[in-house]
Amino acid sequence: MSHAPVIEQLLDLGLQRIEALVYVAVLERGEAPAGVIIDALQIHREQGYRALKRLVADGLLTQSTKEKKAFFAAVSPEILISRMRAKTELAESIVPYLQELRGVRSQLIQVFEGRDSLPKLLEDILRCTPDKGEYVVLGGVGEGF
Repeated sequence: MSHAPVIEQLLDLGLQRIEALVYVAVLERGEAPAGVIIDALQIHREQGYRALKRLVADGLLTQSTKEKKAFFAAVSPEILISRMRAKTELAESIVPYLQELRGVRSQLIQVFEGRDSLPKLLEDILRCTPDKGEYVVLGGVGEGF
């Protein structure tokens, strides 16, 4: 079974590729020693051990010792949701302060270039223009304009 879409989504959540591969491999196995995980993924041992160590430090895996051998198990994947919620709450808590630092500007000058500039410009107009406000485009060249 290919886990490629899930691996890509884990990358979007902030894991490195090797960490995402290791995390999914541990989830599949329930609990396994490092050697089994590394061999299954056919990765360099050092890469595997580093990824396991980071995943344990990040709280996505637990490590236990049985007969002098390190075993790894995944915590509930729901931790990913709680982490994202915590990050969202943190961002929401500091935005008012950051907005205050930014202050109210009477003018803002931005330059949009390239093929994707028109959709970005329209999005910026909708996002930034207050009710009954004004958004002025001073110049534009090319087919889009």
